[in-house]
Amino acid sequence: MEQQRELNLYLILDEHNQVCKPDQSMTVSDLLSVHTVQSWKAGDIVLINSGTGTGKSFFLRNNVCDYFKQAGLRVLYLVNRTNLLGQFAVGGNSEITYRTYQSVESNLLYKKNLDEWDIIIADEMHYFLHDTDFNHTTDVSLAWILNQKKAVRIFLSATHKGMSLYLQRQKISFKEYILPLDRTQIDNLTFFDDESQFERIAQQVIDAGTKAIFFIQSLQKALNLYKKFSEHSMFLCSKGKPEYKNVDTAAQKMMLEKEYFDCNLLFTTAVLDNGVTIKNCW
Repeated sequence: MEQQRELNLYLILDEHNQVCKPDQSMTVSDLLSVHTVQSWKAGDIVLINSGTGTGKSFFLRNNVCDYFKQAGLRVLYLVNRTNLLGQFAVGGNSEITYRTYQSVESNLLYKKNLDEWDIIIADEMHYFLHDTDFNHTTDVSLAWILNQKKAVRIFLSATHKGMSLYLQRQKISFKEYILPLDRTQIDNLTFFDDESQFERIAQQVIDAGTKAIFFIQSLQKALNLYKKFSEHSMFLCSKGKPEYKNVDTAAQKMMLEKEYFDCNLLFTTAVLDNGVTIKNCW
């Protein structure tokens, strides 16, 4: 049997701190008007599919939630990573209740009562399919959301159309808004599976005085690289991992609040692969 090969990714950030430069790209704010939001009624299921950097979360957390708040509606915003929870809590609307899907699943499995909501926003909806490899309770939160028929249920994703297929097969009606992916703004995206390339590329980034984010499948390899380049790097992993003791929590907090990191290199895993905003790096 052929041995499975790891696939790793690094992103080079330019002097303007952007991997993606959405100069003339269409945003979710262009796609959805306030009038459209006002047309959503209790019981509606809304899917919003648009690429990274198109302003999905910003539009929902600010423009849309401001409207919901003025209307006296209770808003629950669900995310799939605790890093997202931290960043949203810092920069988000204080009138919104933020929770992780995992906390909802835990409450349901332990038969704890959950509050009723007028609006439920399910960010990074690919969680329900992607995380099933290591989380066998994603269906619990999904079933609960779909069962909240007195609420408007809004699903967001940059990468997944699986939800629309699932709803179609279940004969559940929904409204879908799609912003076509625009990859022309990507400056440099490199995949590699040769471990010997890690250190060479990291050193090149340091020597050039630039910045890069390394997404590495192996947590131990990411940690080893961080230790080798500790003077020029930071390391992030899931809070539940033993390796989390190596995370500079102050630097992590600053990164989530300020949306940038000071050092040249950021070594991480899938914990940072969606939702978290990093833009003002320089």
